[in-house]
Amino acid sequence: KSDVIKVLSGIDYIMIDPQFAQCVPDFNGPIVIGMGGTDPHELTPQALVALQDIGREVMAMNGHWESIKPALDGAALLIGALGMTAYEAAAAGVPSLLTGWSPDHIMTAEQLEAQGCAQSLGLWLDFDGALLRDKVDALLADELTWKKMSDAGKHLVDGGGVIRVVDALEQLHDSA
Repeated sequence: KSDVIKVLSGIDYIMIDPQFAQCVPDFNGPIVIGMGGTDPHELTPQALVALQDIGREVMAMNGHWESIKPALDGAALLIGALGMTAYEAAAAGVPSLLTGWSPDHIMTAEQLEAQGCAQSLGLWLDFDGALLRDKVDALLADELTWKKMSDAGKHLVDGGGVIRVVDALEQLHDSA
């Protein structure tokens, strides 16, 4: 018997509910704000002020929720903190504007931006409501860019990570 170490790392192994991939985003849908559970840095009120009179529904997801899937299905945009919700939004095809709690979060948000499914808003401490409003206005005025971001998210996170992890574990078990 040999000891085998296999690392399952990367976007292919993101374990989210596969049903996020069944969501249908809507360019004309609501904007969802989800700053992570209890919003420890109180960015939701700042985002709401920045988006007042935006001309469309804005949904603030505060506190702990069982799933953000119902809010993302039919949504146009997620404004949130980098975390699992960013990957769920990508799988749902909902473009994201993301802030981060740490420099590592910012690096990941920038990687998602490079993949075309999100835009980074920077570190939470530097949150700028005017920048947020400018980014929202620009994105929701350009349906082609929005569609490219939506498609990029669905391509990047397909909701199949759980199956790939199980398959890898079964292969590891079978080879032992």
